Amino acid sequence: MPNIGPVFPLAALYHAAQSGKLRENDLVLAYTNGAAATAAATVMRWGDVALGSVPAPPISVTPAQEKIHVPAGKATPKETLSREQLLAAQPKEQQEILETYLLNVLASLLQHPSSNLTPEQSLASFLDSLIVLMLKSRIETDLQVRVSIEQFFGESTITQLAKHLLNQFALANLMALDSGSVTEVSEAEDREKLSL
Repeated sequence: MPNIGPVFPLAALYHAAQSGKLRENDLVLAYTNGAAATAAATVMRWGDVALGSVPAPPISVTPAQEKIHVPAGKATPKETLSREQLLAAQPKEQQEILETYLLNVLASLLQHPSSNLTPEQSLASFLDSLIVLMLKSRIETDLQVRVSIEQFFGESTITQLAKHLLNQFALANLMALDSGSVTEVSEAEDREKLSL
């Protein structure tokens, strides 16, 4: 029987009783495995158990129906964005450009039309751990910026994520200026240090 999560032991007990392999007063060991190498086992005495109706047979699906159809073709410019393209835009436009990029990437990962998503929606409403990792990886690859995983949880929105990323870029620019192109300050002068 395939792994069907927490229903596995109940389904196994049902099928064993339905087929007559379990009878009243039998001693039963129910064992199941779970995610991340977890397992559970229990020993019980099978009682006088009333079984419900037999579940409906599985829906027959052909391999062609089961195949996921991904539209062919190259990504539109809205689905790709580089750090250089973003920083070359006017500061007033950067937030909107970044939000559009994030919405399109998220829509692509979720296989939903981007028109179904808005920048104000909570990310938690449509992200699972796999999508979070894929979105994080895509952002870090395209924009060459590190993103903390906590930015995707809680009540975070696309708008907040875009603001966070723009703040990361601004901070990186300040640090670059501080380490290279700023004129030397005499050792006697005190300088304010910014640390992360």
